[in-house]
Amino acid sequence: MKEGTHRQSLFDAARVALAKSTSRAPRRKRRNTPAVAAGQRPFEVRQSHELAGRIALAEKNYKLAVTELRRANDQDPRVLYLTALALPGAGEAQKAKEVGARAADFNGLSATYGYVRGKAKAMITTPKRD
Repeated sequence: MKEGTHRQSLFDAARVALAKSTSRAPRRKRRNTPAVAAGQRPFEVRQSHELAGRIALAEKNYKLAVTELRRANDQDPRVLYLTALALPGAGEAQKAKEVGARAADFNGLSATYGYVRGKAKAMITTPKRD
């Protein structure tokens, strides 16, 4: 239980570092990955992919971000929203709208839905500028 809590705290600390735009997030990810890989717990493995996708998105490496986020939890509207953000940079603008719509109209139990619904709705209803 203590080890699981420690791994979760590494994940959360890396997310906070990303939100603050500090360079510590990649280092925290590197510390989190071996701990997660050793246990092979599916939820933690998906969280690790989400974190790798977030880091790649922050570094504007959109193709890697899409690859990692597709391995993350597709039942989390936050992951769907992040994937929709990364897809246009990877050259898949139409797919971004589809995934954004899935995030905006998510129909399931999720504690993160409230955080992304408005952003996802705005993403899919924003008129395209040429």
